[in-house]
Amino acid sequence: MEEEKIESVILAIGGGGGKILSHVAKSNELENIKLIHIDTDEQDLLNLENVCSLLLENDWTDNQGCGGNAVTGENAAGENIGLIHSQIENISSIFVVSALGGGAGSGAIIRIARLIKELKLRSLFFVTLPFSFEGKNQQQTATNSLKKLRKSTDIVIPIPNEIIFDNCPEDKKALDAFGTANSILAHCIIGMSELIRFRGIIPIDYSSIKQAFKNKDAVCSFGLGQATGENKITEVIDNLLKSPMLGYPGFVNHANVVISTLIGGQDLNIGDMKKCLELLNSKLNSSVKAIIGANTFAKSFDSIKIYMLAVQYHKTIFGDNASIVKTVKYSPDPKSNRQRKKNDRLSNEQMPLPFLEEGLSLGIFGEVNATIYQDQNLDIPTFQRHGISIELDNH
Repeated sequence: MEEEKIESVILAIGGGGGKILSHVAKSNELENIKLIHIDTDEQDLLNLENVCSLLLENDWTDNQGCGGNAVTGENAAGENIGLIHSQIENISSIFVVSALGGGAGSGAIIRIARLIKELKLRSLFFVTLPFSFEGKNQQQTATNSLKKLRKSTDIVIPIPNEIIFDNCPEDKKALDAFGTANSILAHCIIGMSELIRFRGIIPIDYSSIKQAFKNKDAVCSFGLGQATGENKITEVIDNLLKSPMLGYPGFVNHANVVISTLIGGQDLNIGDMKKCLELLNSKLNSSVKAIIGANTFAKSFDSIKIYMLAVQYHKTIFGDNASIVKTVKYSPDPKSNRQRKKNDRLSNEQMPLPFLEEGLSLGIFGEVNATIYQDQNLDIPTFQRHGISIELDNH
């Protein structure tokens, strides 16, 4: 039975997003997916084949770009929100790509994210973060945009550009290095979109990916391994771990979550799939949460391809492990009128948090980002963090 296809859109914003989309457009792996490039610079929208180009016309840019002003980019998207809406209103999922740091890429994406949320579309946002040499202004613009995105989207996948140079030979031509990076990022988008659009042999549902990014301050790297022939099982894993934007094994070894999918040719057998996924698992840290899927691609033969997204959290939220952290409801002695009056007075405040052996309580801080200092969550009272038992005097 043929896999059910989901009508989807890959939407690129700004000049940086357009460069990545140009590599996506060259792929022969896409079926029933629409490519859209949005920008305020008319020149950037030229020469992209098989792509629907939308110019964000407005009164501030003269169709020549935002000049790095994210506010202008957001306003330009607002002026053309009806046009954008008409292009995405009848789809089920959308994959947005942008290079943060510029005007359109950092500004227009915020207004478009709000539209996508209003339409309740399944979405993944892929964003690149500026190089350090691009200056503090661009880095601050990117940081501000990323904070806003995380508030209005389910899944934001930020990939630092610095990863490009982590293991890149110094004598490699800059044009080639950036071209390779854009190509790999294009494969990242294609690979992740495949996870959402097709159920596959071993499916990965959207909610699993969503949970991995929920309330998380994360950075990501992406790898791609491809191999054919007799030794393709070992070669595909080796090529994956050497992928230039994976950060090499160092990043993967410290990842909190790894999302990976195997794509085999139409001749993929169960033995090869099992060996490949077992070998992949053996290369991962035992503490990492692995989300792994598998599928086949009818147009290929005698080949295996593996996509991997490695996710590192900057702030680990207490509560990821339900066996460690539980929400505690405090119930005072029903015979104590004095305690009941005290509870009434504190009804809008943090309740007393007695130490419990089965876990820690975050109380009113349970749904917010943790304040981590020297590996300790400061939102948890000191006596709980240090295992001190306090008995309340009810008399």
